[in-house]
Amino acid sequence: RLETPFIMTSYKGRLLVSSSKATIAPLLHSTIISACSSALASRDVFTIALSGGSLPSFLASLSESFADAKVDPQFDKWHVILADERCVPSTGPNSDDSNLRSCREKFVDASGIPTDHIYGIDESQLSGMEADPAGCTNGIARSYQDEVVTPVLSKSGGMLDLALLGFGPDGHT
Repeated sequence: RLETPFIMTSYKGRLLVSSSKATIAPLLHSTIISACSSALASRDVFTIALSGGSLPSFLASLSESFADAKVDPQFDKWHVILADERCVPSTGPNSDDSNLRSCREKFVDASGIPTDHIYGIDESQLSGMEADPAGCTNGIARSYQDEVVTPVLSKSGGMLDLALLGFGPDGHT
């Protein structure tokens, strides 16, 4: 069980439903622009959790949507954590399944979000996967909580402004 020192306030979840793949990006973009604007106006930092899969592809044109809305995204004030990540490296020949890699390639690298404001797992811990997969995975999760989630939330008063989770074709999130 992972613990955080922050007392979480209640979050309002919202399920966004799109009639087609073509309308997903605009729907996500308007949600992100609204959450970002609100967070930056109230505390000058925006925290967002992203999942992988096809989600990063829908964010590729987010900068243009901010421009169209005449809103400065202030990407230098964004902090991006991973809502889920596979225990695989984010670079190299075995990185095709990495959500961090996908987020970087399809969205973050072109957005202007500082590279030190997107937080992946501690990949040095992956070396224990063959010997003890469950123990290694739990250690990586604890490390991510302690070294990433808790410090990022401390920048935003314990608030995660937005978590974007997708649904896979088999219904997984």
